Amino acid sequence: MYEEFKTFISQLVNINICLKKDFVLELIDEFDVPIKKLNYPNNSLDNLSISLNFYKNFNLDYYNIINQGIKNKDIIISDEFNSHVNTKTGKTYIKLNDNDGDLITIIHELAHYIDRILNPHIVPDKYWFLGETFAFYIERELEKKLGQKYSYLFNIRKNNRLYMEKNLLQIVKLVLYYENKYLKTGKLRLTEKDSINIKRIMNVGEDNLINFCLSYPIANITSLYLINFCPNITEEEFCELCLAYDIKNFFRDNCHLIGLDNKTKIK
Repeated sequence: MYEEFKTFISQLVNINICLKKDFVLELIDEFDVPIKKLNYPNNSLDNLSISLNFYKNFNLDYYNIINQGIKNKDIIISDEFNSHVNTKTGKTYIKLNDNDGDLITIIHELAHYIDRILNPHIVPDKYWFLGETFAFYIERELEKKLGQKYSYLFNIRKNNRLYMEKNLLQIVKLVLYYENKYLKTGKLRLTEKDSINIKRIMNVGEDNLINFCLSYPIANITSLYLINFCPNITEEEFCELCLAYDIKNFFRDNCHLIGLDNKTKIK
């Protein structure tokens, strides 16, 4: 395990991070708030019907793509699989948890399906770390349409985003710690005390780990920017808008909107 981890860190140090390091450290600090994951209630919502109706009204082309995917069994909605896209077959699997949160899960995963099925993709492969941003943006479009009716649902989602992103940023913090140790000497001396941290890092299962972890807070922040300041976004300009704005200053001015108003230290 130790040797595998040493090799992993030695490879990570050569990968460019998609955000400036000082802002990464700021995010780690700002997201480090006391928070617990909340459970979604089960009010027996017709989650698939609500999802399809949303897409039908939001973008008829997307709706038709989704219907065709379901008909062809390229979209499989079940409680038997973890949500993922099979890159070899192109099939999208959406895991249900039998609660109201399934509505957001379906909306989110269908957004990934749409992005991948369109040619060209909405998010080109070179900007893969913005894939979550598109799915989060569609979530926010759903909230704009149904937020008043299902306010409890979006409040839980807001909380659980922060819970997940805090944990991902803590993993980034650990990785940066080991990278710094490696860069100082070109070696890593590890002991049994490091084993918990190593398992936590390696369990993420991503080679480009830092950028993978950062893609979620980026999605949270950037989707908030898009929904508030970029009306009528086209597929062609999506990535351009994501990359062009000043994410650091926007976050500092608006972090209270994603639930960090109790710990905002403008620097």
